[in-house]
Amino acid sequence: RLVRVSSPLNEVSGTHLEVRQDGASVVVTDLRSTNGTVVRMPGARPLKLRQGESAVVRPGTLVDIGDGNVLEILPPPRLAVPGGLTNGRSWQ
Repeated sequence: RLVRVSSPLNEVSGTHLEVRQDGASVVVTDLRSTNGTVVRMPGARPLKLRQGESAVVRPGTLVDIGDGNVLEILPPPRLAVPGGLTNGRSWQ
């Protein structure tokens, strides 16, 4: 799904970044953007992706695409079992 973002200073490319889920992982890929993408993972130094470069990210990661547009990678939602456990049985 394409998402349009504001870029008054034209720092964000027309197709700047891809964010995709690959199994349990989240992968961000710079789509050969003009001004780059900066990935800030918790506890690590900022990483500026090169054109076309990908990175596997974890929850809490901030992805800066410029012009004040920052994406935060959130943890997956926890699944709730309706009514909780019943009759001492566990869900598998």
